[in-house]
Amino acid sequence: MTCLRQVTPAEFANSARAVGVNLPIEQTDAWDRFDTESGRRPWGKFLYFSEDGRLLALISLTKYRVRGIAYLWARTGPVWTENRPGVLEEQKLVKALLAYVHRQDKTVVFVRLHTWAPLDNSRPIIQFIAHNRTVTVDLSGTEEEIFANMRPGGRRNIRKALRQKDLYVREYQDINSHKFGELYAVLQETAVRGKFGIHPLNTYMRMLTALGSTHCRIFVAERGGVPLAWAMVTVSGSEGVYYYGASSPTGHKLYAADLLHWQIMRTLKAEGVRTYDFMGIASEMAPTLKGVTQFKRKFARDITEVAPPRDYPIYGRIFASMEQAHHFIQKMRRFFRAHF
Repeated sequence: MTCLRQVTPAEFANSARAVGVNLPIEQTDAWDRFDTESGRRPWGKFLYFSEDGRLLALISLTKYRVRGIAYLWARTGPVWTENRPGVLEEQKLVKALLAYVHRQDKTVVFVRLHTWAPLDNSRPIIQFIAHNRTVTVDLSGTEEEIFANMRPGGRRNIRKALRQKDLYVREYQDINSHKFGELYAVLQETAVRGKFGIHPLNTYMRMLTALGSTHCRIFVAERGGVPLAWAMVTVSGSEGVYYYGASSPTGHKLYAADLLHWQIMRTLKAEGVRTYDFMGIASEMAPTLKGVTQFKRKFARDITEVAPPRDYPIYGRIFASMEQAHHFIQKMRRFFRAHF
C-alpha cells in the first residue's frame, strides 16, 4: 500500500537531495517566504512512497483564497522522483492527498495539482493561465552547441543585436524600487500593447526581496542607461526560469530581448545551471499565449511537454457554484469591453 506522509520543511528538502531531485522554485522554502509575505499560508509538505518504501513524489502545498473560497495549490507539484508517472499512479496520489486534506482542513474546497493526465474529478483551472507546453534550453553543452541548437531566427536576431555596439546587458543586484519603477514602466507599455494584465509593482518587489538574489535575479538590456528589455529570472539548483519580462518598441527594433536572453543563458551556464525554461507557449490548453510563442520558440528546436495545473474539487457543489460565478464575471467583462 502506498503511503503519504507529512514532513517538516527540512525533511522535505533533505529527501529531495537524497534522491537527486531538483525542486522547482515554487516547491522550495524560498517560495514559502514569498507566499507568507504575500498573505498566503504554506499549508504542508508531503512525501509519497511506493509499497516497497521508495520515494515517488514530493508535494508542497500553499493555502490560497479566491472570493472567500479556500483552496490549496502545489505550484509545479507533485514533483516526481522517477520517470513521468502513469495515470494509475497519479490517480492514487491525488486520491490519497484529497482524503488527507479533507480530514485535516474542512475549509478547503479544492486542491490544485499539476498532473499529466486529466484524472477523475479534475476541472480546468480558473483565474490563471494553464500551460502544458514550454521551451526549455539545455545549457549542459558548450556555448557553441547551445547557439547551434537554436532555430535560425534566434541565431540571426542575436547576431543582429551583437552588432549594436551601444547595446549591452547587465544584471542588477539588490535593485531598488526607483530603478524597478523604470522597468515596470516598460512592462506597463508591453501589457497595453499585448493586451494582458500585470501585477502591481509591489508584487514584483516582494518577490525579489522574499526570494533573495540567489533565487530571483534581474537582467536588463540597455542603451545609454535606458532599459529596452528586461527579465526576472528565478534560479533553483540546476534550473533557471524566465518568470517575468518586457521589451519596449525600440528594444524590439534592436533585438534587445534576443541579446538579453542569450546573455542570461551564458551567465547561468557559467554558474552551473543546466536548463533555462521560457515558461509557457501556446497550445489548445493555452491559446492566449500565442503572442509570446514565436519569440520563445526561436531559442530551441524542440517543445517541452509539462504537467499543467488542474483543479480537484473536494466539495463539488461549492466548486460548481464558483465556476458559474467566474464564467458569469468573464462574460460581463467581455460584454463591457465590446460595447463601452
